Amino acid sequence: MNTNKFLGFASRWDFIVSKCQNKKVLHLGCIGITEGSMDEKIKAMKEEKVLHAVIRKTASQLIGVDYDINTVEALRKLGYSEILYGDVTRLNEVELNGPFDVVVCGDLIEHLSNPGGMLEGLKPLVSGESEIIITTPNSFGLLPFLRYISGRYKEGNDHVLSFQIYTLGNLLKRHGYIITEIWSCYNRPPRPGFERLKYSIGINFFKIFPKLGGTLCIVAKYRP
Repeated sequence: MNTNKFLGFASRWDFIVSKCQNKKVLHLGCIGITEGSMDEKIKAMKEEKVLHAVIRKTASQLIGVDYDINTVEALRKLGYSEILYGDVTRLNEVELNGPFDVVVCGDLIEHLSNPGGMLEGLKPLVSGESEIIITTPNSFGLLPFLRYISGRYKEGNDHVLSFQIYTLGNLLKRHGYIITEIWSCYNRPPRPGFERLKYSIGINFFKIFPKLGGTLCIVAKYRP
């Protein structure tokens, strides 16, 4: 795959949900809202404001893995029995029954001290046709760069790595994966009128220049 070839600028949620439709899905780091309280995480899940809650409605089978043990236990008591406690960099310690058709690793890899451990742990859980979807902030994105040079840039408190398509591609290749699709993406537009208008202008710009989008979205397959 030519790592210069971006296929477009897409809605992150819509893209991932469409890939998961009627598929057996493994969702890593599924609870989200890393720096939020347990109450915030549970509320967001119940109100379908996190990706897992939406995938849950469209996948034929779904397993989520998250390391926030207190929130995992609370959600399981509320009926989210598909969510399991585990460290995504030690998936061999989690009771998982592969192969999965789709693995979702959404805005997670930048939090990991050992991303290669996650990629190695996925190998027994996927087939040659399984799709691994990884989204992560794009260190070559235009808006993060503008915020940085204007002194307004803020990194996530739990982020320990930064990626652009070349380093992410090298990491995947090192562990036996090939990239099959490259996109940049955005989250859902805000609802208020003026803010939504500004968002729409930005979307049109990044559809023309997807390399500059703020979030990378790649699809990869394991090729031993």
